[in-house]
Amino acid sequence: QEMGQIVKTGGTVEFFVSVLGTDAVKVEVLCNNQVIQTEESGSNSCDFSFTREVGQAEDTYYLRVTQNDGHQAWSSPIWVSHR
Repeated sequence: QEMGQIVKTGGTVEFFVSVLGTDAVKVEVLCNNQVIQTEESGSNSCDFSFTREVGQAEDTYYLRVTQNDGHQAWSSPIWVSHR
């Protein structure tokens, strides 16, 4: 699914993340405004995937990217709910 989408599924959902910055990046995955995973690549790109269980309540996922030079970016959210 793309950013800004609403996903209705059961069981698990898998996310594929690809970030390209202009300096070394730290990527934080947030679920319902809580950091659930952090990846630091040491370079200007960071690619990874992760899987989460789908709960009964709707969850909101988004990324927060911080470069070594202090610049930040946020992704659009993805809403995940049980079908």
